Amino acid sequence: MATVYIFHGYGGNPAGNWFPWLKKELEKVGHTVHVPAFPNPDSPDLSAWLNFFESHAARIDEATVFVGHSLGSAFAMRYLEKADEPIQATFLTAPVFGVMGNEIDAKIRSFNIEPFDFTAIARNGGEIHVIHSDNDPYIPLSQAENGAIELLTPMDLITGGGHFMTPEFPELRDMILTSVI
Repeated sequence: MATVYIFHGYGGNPAGNWFPWLKKELEKVGHTVHVPAFPNPDSPDLSAWLNFFESHAARIDEATVFVGHSLGSAFAMRYLEKADEPIQATFLTAPVFGVMGNEIDAKIRSFNIEPFDFTAIARNGGEIHVIHSDNDPYIPLSQAENGAIELLTPMDLITGGGHFMTPEFPELRDMILTSVI
């Protein structure tokens, strides 16, 4: 069984969106699931999030799975850039791959201003999935498409998913359960 970490995004928390539902769904089949409450989600700082995660996380190894939502995906990638060993799988939902061209950019500069090291992320991320919607109001579809290309992985496009802020996300659950042993 895997140890799964679900990372919320900008302005998020562990009780939001589909996070509690997915946690229960994965625990039902025996996975251990953690949903860290990162500090200052309305004014996030990458160093603070990395320090918080490193001080609260269990061992990260080949049985670990990362699930990021929005800025949580950028966090997962920043962690993977510097990881000592690869994890089993990474699921990037509505991922921030860089500057989005909206008012949120200024608030998340420590996450998205520097280019990502896609080679390191691909090396350490295990089986990587990029999941995006055709109508995300915050993150351009082209950004997700380009990120998937850089990570050498296909993009899973979900029609009408918006920014995936629903109480359940069965498509993601099914992807995880199909991929994770």
